Amino acid sequence: MTGPEVRAAGGVVWRRTAGAGLEVLVVHRPEYGDWTFPKGKAEPGESDEACARRETEEETGLACELGPELAAVSYTDGHGREKGVRYWAMRPVSGRFEPHGEVDEVRWLPPAEARATLSYETDRTVLGSFAAAQAESADPLHARPLLEGDLDPDPLRAFAAWYADAAANGVRMPEAVAVATATPAGAPSARMALLKEFDERGFVFFTGYGSRKGRELETNPRAALLFYWEPLGRQVRIEGQVSRVAREESAEYFASRPRGSQLSASASRQSEVAASREALEARVAELAAEHDGREVPRPEHWGGYRLVPEEYEFWQHRDDRLHDRLRYRRADGGWIVERLQP
Repeated sequence: MTGPEVRAAGGVVWRRTAGAGLEVLVVHRPEYGDWTFPKGKAEPGESDEACARRETEEETGLACELGPELAAVSYTDGHGREKGVRYWAMRPVSGRFEPHGEVDEVRWLPPAEARATLSYETDRTVLGSFAAAQAESADPLHARPLLEGDLDPDPLRAFAAWYADAAANGVRMPEAVAVATATPAGAPSARMALLKEFDERGFVFFTGYGSRKGRELETNPRAALLFYWEPLGRQVRIEGQVSRVAREESAEYFASRPRGSQLSASASRQSEVAASREALEARVAELAAEHDGREVPRPEHWGGYRLVPEEYEFWQHRDDRLHDRLRYRRADGGWIVERLQP
């Protein structure tokens, strides 16, 4: 036999965060009760590199780029077969983990914690090689400045890339966004919401039209959005005009919501004074009985808004507080990029 009976490949998936520093991803396989790095058997005709990418994405939900090869190890597995496994350093570029049959949990851990968690000495040895290489070559997070050429000239594409980075690097809800509005007299208010869609038309969120933000947007149809992705040390601010989305668009999204959320939106007159918690729950129960066995229609007092960007700002953390700020603003039918002082 010229090679191992079983070829397998995988990787040490890693990231750096502003708070935790270097972390690696370990996966738990409930069938075996072990913690290991994502890896698996190569298909006939499949290269080891392709196997590493495929197995990692299947087990973690993350599409990764291959870095340097870390190790190639051989051993006899539990079935008495000669097995060869190649490992690469891998960085996520997109995706999000969802539990499935083979892997029910993943953890981002510093190398020392990961070493204590891993079930196999082979994995611990590979981790040691990886950590040593990182200590020699890796720069601290954001040691290199954010330069104008690092971002796409189109701010929407630049936002999409950062949003994907946040999703791929452990930000639990990258769609969480602070929405700031103001009265015509300039009295501000802000609250957290969830971004539901973004494209060339703008950024969409849903709310009660009678809520404080809804009332303010009716009389002063401008808003500012703020996304903060702490593990990456990044913020994005977006400002612009706001208008309601089409009734059909609000109805389509409302129909996709869980039934409990539909009933709550129908029962609540958002931002108005409530008599009691019990009164709210009683109204939900009343609506549930009224619509038993049929769809809950979208209430007229609830729907979506779309912010059309006039200005973006991309902010990146620097440990010395000389943070990077790149602003895009509309001019002559396009976008101008300007650096702002921190």
